[in-house]
Amino acid sequence: MSMEMSYGEIMDRVISLMAHCDPSEMRRGTLDDYHFARVSESLKSVRSDGYKLYYDDTPSLTIDQVCARAKAFKRKHPNCKLIQIDYLGLMQTPKAERNDLSIKTITNRLKQLSKEISVPVMLLTQLSREADKAERNAMNHLADSSAIERDADLVIFC
Repeated sequence: MSMEMSYGEIMDRVISLMAHCDPSEMRRGTLDDYHFARVSESLKSVRSDGYKLYYDDTPSLTIDQVCARAKAFKRKHPNCKLIQIDYLGLMQTPKAERNDLSIKTITNRLKQLSKEISVPVMLLTQLSREADKAERNAMNHLADSSAIERDADLVIFC
């Protein structure tokens, strides 16, 4: 689920990643012959449904909507291997006294969702500006990181 990018933007990124080419060159149509052939092959693979990728680009979903859509998707596609949500900052947060309590509600519900549907849920979030100055990223670079740290099975910094 992407609350940030449209289907077309997501596909541009996926195809450019698969083809190992610069997405801006792909959009401008300035690919060399080698990369153009790679993009063509990647498109064929995606079109033939070889990767079984599904996208929901509905913006600003609530946690209840995310959970309902994920459960419905899992029923329709029982072989689903991963639910990815891009990204926490664009989800509608539940009403709470403080933002960290809203984040706690979201991360807790996603943890429960993962257990209910037996599929890992990957939640993307942004780092604070302090991370730019740090030599190495750390949990305190995540906004309201205590809830994320407590509910996440794994935190990966990229």
